Amino acid sequence: MSAGLAELVGAVLGDGTLTRELLRISGDGRYDIEYLQYLAGLLRETFGLSAVIEMDSRPLKRTIYLRTCSRDLAMYFKGLGLAIGDKSKANVCIPEEIFQDKAFANACLRGLFDTDGTISRRSTYMCLEFTSHHPSLLEQVYLLGKERGFITYRYGNNIGTNSARAVLRFFESVGTSHIAHIVRLMEWRQGRRLYKVDVLEHYHKYKNIALPFHLGRWSSGMTSILQ
Repeated sequence: MSAGLAELVGAVLGDGTLTRELLRISGDGRYDIEYLQYLAGLLRETFGLSAVIEMDSRPLKRTIYLRTCSRDLAMYFKGLGLAIGDKSKANVCIPEEIFQDKAFANACLRGLFDTDGTISRRSTYMCLEFTSHHPSLLEQVYLLGKERGFITYRYGNNIGTNSARAVLRFFESVGTSHIAHIVRLMEWRQGRRLYKVDVLEHYHKYKNIALPFHLGRWSSGMTSILQ
């Protein structure tokens, strides 16, 4: 196990599909190309496997996919407890060896929030939210997030927080590898609360930032958010 592998597991649990010979992770072609490229790098570093990123061929679809074919990889993830085939019929959850290790759990949470989570604008404030239709996975993420102080509510299939301090705790402990989340956080720091459609015009400012990103040396500039 490694942090990179745990982050991959989180991404697969979030937006991934496993068959006996294929791993596919989906995203939105407008916002997720850089993130899927990052995951492709993790696959290469962790398993020595190459991956392709391709557009959905159906008209009017904006979905993109990271795809790699490897029976050994699929069987490895199956051995960790990840579901092969239709996840809706499986008991989806974070593997125990990741859940019980703080560093690995944080890395896995990063993959989960970068795929099925969001930092978003609600009226005049920013919030953090994670959505899952898998009760066991949602419960695990809720427990980890509550323990770390960045989850403050649970409603239906959603958990999250509307607290600025809790959002900052998330970026300090878990961080992100998704440039859209970095854009929203760092522009928020400068007093600009962006809707999702606004983030693309700011991507160029952060494209060379080291990933995964953690809020560290920038935290001193976040005091205005908390006022």
